[in-house]
Amino acid sequence: MTGLIACAHAPRTDEPPGPDAQLNALLNEDYAFTMQSYPTWASMLGERAYDTELTDNSPAGITARLKSTRARLERARSINAETLTDQGRTNLALLIYELSESLRSSTYHREQIPITQMGGPHTSLPQLGDRLTFTTDKHLSDYLERLKKIPGYLDQAMKNMKAGLAAHNTPPQIVMAGVVEQLRAQTKADYKADPTEHPLFKPYSESSPQSPLVSATISVIRDEILPAFERLAAFTEDTYIPGCRKSIGASDGPGGIEYYNFRLAHYTTLPLSAQEIHDTGLAEVTRIRQEMMDTIKRSDFPKKSEL
Repeated sequence: MTGLIACAHAPRTDEPPGPDAQLNALLNEDYAFTMQSYPTWASMLGERAYDTELTDNSPAGITARLKSTRARLERARSINAETLTDQGRTNLALLIYELSESLRSSTYHREQIPITQMGGPHTSLPQLGDRLTFTTDKHLSDYLERLKKIPGYLDQAMKNMKAGLAAHNTPPQIVMAGVVEQLRAQTKADYKADPTEHPLFKPYSESSPQSPLVSATISVIRDEILPAFERLAAFTEDTYIPGCRKSIGASDGPGGIEYYNFRLAHYTTLPLSAQEIHDTGLAEVTRIRQEMMDTIKRSDFPKKSEL
């Protein structure tokens, strides 16, 4: 996924008109757009309308999402907060913050770094069978349609990685350690011999072997998904990792210290510099240590004089 996918409170659609009606309509629209844009997340939340889909991370798909995000942000900013309820003002502020963060995040092209040892399609996709519920025949048939889109999804990830290499927008080599092994784990010989052993097959584990869905899923995993993972693994090992930067600092990427400060603000939600955060940490260590020493002096802790 690219950018931020959080969304402000989406109100109930059956609420009577009121001072927040315009905002609530926009919040509902934003929620629906988020579900459509990130369909696997929607499925995990129980929004099953997009069960056949995967996120479109093509340039056209990303451009369309950004265009929609800008339009919703403009509409949000046009709402007069003074006319809203207290909850409405909070929701409006959150919506403007989240849409603004998403647009700013997009300038750093996070889609160009879709894979690290911490996550990516090589770890998230094989977990779909465990993260979703399958209680109807439609759930199972929709899942097969989603599986058919995985090869294209993986190929798109590889295209974005190539774009990242060209832009020198890559993770440090050190954080890619183990990624090739993670990718190869999806193409083990056992899976090629028997695709029903692959994690992606799990939702059909109790289905009849004669089911058309089962035979179709076996073919998709064996003939399309496994080769796609193999292509991605080979590219990652032979081209991508050798081309990743050797420096480890976040500020060493194309976004420089501006990107580093953006991520600090994103994770802390505070207007603090890196130095201020570092100084706060040192001050807290000193404070906590002093509290420890004061407690030790009041106790019979052994060998306290050696501390």
